[in-house]
Amino acid sequence: MPFLPSITGNEQVAYDMSRAHSADLFFIKMRAWFWGTTASVACFLLGHIVGVIGINLFEIVLGWFGGH
Repeated sequence: MPFLPSITGNEQVAYDMSRAHSADLFFIKMRAWFWGTTASVACFLLGHIVGVIGINLFEIVLGWFGGH
């Protein structure tokens, strides 16, 4: 099973889970933890970069809803 997600679908992950070995489940969990951590850190860094540039996202969102 490849480490990166499949473009065509996740047939390998969705195979009969009743036959999956504990090692298979471990690597599925590790892949989820890796991508979850990567996405969290990326969003955290992106938020700080946007703040340093001077873009106020709260003001923009409140402006959409008629706030001040």
